[in-house]
Amino acid sequence: MRHSTGLMFCILFAVIFGVGMIALDPESSNAAYVAPVILPTLTPTAIPTPTATPTPTAEPVRLTEGVPMYVRVSWYWPALGGPNCSRFVNGKCVSKTASGMTWEDGVDWACACPSEWPFGTTVTLEGKTWTCKDRGGAIKFKGGVPWVDLLQEYADYVYGEIVFAHVAVPEIAR
Repeated sequence: MRHSTGLMFCILFAVIFGVGMIALDPESSNAAYVAPVILPTLTPTAIPTPTATPTPTAEPVRLTEGVPMYVRVSWYWPALGGPNCSRFVNGKCVSKTASGMTWEDGVDWACACPSEWPFGTTVTLEGKTWTCKDRGGAIKFKGGVPWVDLLQEYADYVYGEIVFAHVAVPEIAR
């Protein structure tokens, strides 16, 4: 039985490592060839076909009653100073938005939009509506996609991420 266990071990080794081997039976001097084990190969999985990403137009989109479109988003927090605030005095942002309201009054609902969009234009992103109340030097169309800068303390999106939005101009501007 001791020799059979050794032979079984050799066969198991061959199965695990996929090698062919010759096993000798010590009692009979007969050689027994153990055939190579053929291991199953993995079938490659299909690679998904990428879907076409919409190509932005070179011209800004003219808004009507409401337009589904892509926008490039970022955020700004005036309390940080620097490019977030045009007038920083004694460690505090004292500037107002381009529409004239204090930036504190617009937290979590106001945004900076391209100058082509009138104040009051709404931008709805994933169910949350932002209202254009500010402008900014870098808030322009880039590659035909409008930049929208959200007035909030922490970012909801990766800087410059292009997301789907619904944009509508105020009734008075139509």
